[in-house]
Amino acid sequence: MISDTQPQQSPILDSNGACAYANISKSTMYKLIAKGEFATRVRIGRNKIGFFVNDINTWLESRKGV
Repeated sequence: MISDTQPQQSPILDSNGACAYANISKSTMYKLIAKGEFATRVRIGRNKIGFFVNDINTWLESRKGV
């Protein structure tokens, strides 16, 4: 049976929104990305990246107690 409903996708935040949501600076975010320690980025435009909110939440959960 084929469902008429689409799977729920997490909203995407651009880099500014992701920084505000995670309460970190842009430079900190880029350092974390370079070390592979931040949420996975997705391309949302020619020169623009974004992050799924679910991925940021997972990252925030992993940072508890750090």
